[in-house]
Amino acid sequence: MYLQEAGTYAHNMYSGVQLRQLRGRVKVALAEIGANQRRVIELHYLQHLPFEDVASRMALTRGRISLIHKEALHNLRARLTKTDAIDLQC
Repeated sequence: MYLQEAGTYAHNMYSGVQLRQLRGRVKVALAEIGANQRRVIELHYLQHLPFEDVASRMALTRGRISLIHKEALHNLRARLTKTDAIDLQC
C-alpha cells in the first residue's frame, strides 16, 4: 500500500511540473499570435464571454469573431505542437 501511495505522489508531483511548464508554453504562444486573436481567446476563455459579447466589445460581427477564434486556435496548436517534449528538470 505504501508503494502505491508513493507512486501516486510521484505521479502528482510530475503532473504539477508538467502543468506549470504547459502554462508557460501557452503564455508564450499567446504572446506570439496577433493582437485580435489573443483578445478573442482572452475574452472567450478567460472572461467566459460568449462570441456575441466578444463581438460587441471588439465592434466586430459574431461571424468575424468565430473566424478569428478558429485562426487563433490553429496558430496556438501549431506553436504548442512544434515545441519539444516537456522538460522535467526544475
